[in-house]
Order: sequence, then C-alpha cells, then structure tokens
Amino acid sequence: MDFGAALGGILRHILTTGGGFFVGNGMLTEGEMQTGVGAVMALFGLGWSLWTKRGA
Repeated sequence: MDFGAALGGILRHILTTGGGFFVGNGMLTEGEMQTGVGAVMALFGLGWSLWTKRGA
C-alpha cells in the first residue's frame, strides 16, 4: 500500500467517525453525511493526483 492510499483510508475513517457523531445528534441525515464524505474524498483524490504530478 502506498502512502496516498493509507492517508486516504485514515481520512475516510476520520470523516465517517465525525459524520456518525453529527448523524447521531440529529445535525445531519445519513444521506448528507455520505454525500459530504464522498465529496471530501473526491477532492482529496484530485488534490493528491495534482500534487504527485506537479514535478512531472
């Protein structure tokens, strides 16, 4: 496993844990949490791709 995959996994777990807190307290619906986590992970993937290709 490379560093980016490991970092992405850690970020995903942090986001789902935080999202679970907000869902549990009624601040978000489950759908809103899933959409938010998906959006952040997509942006992370895009940013990581751009970062790794910056020197190429």
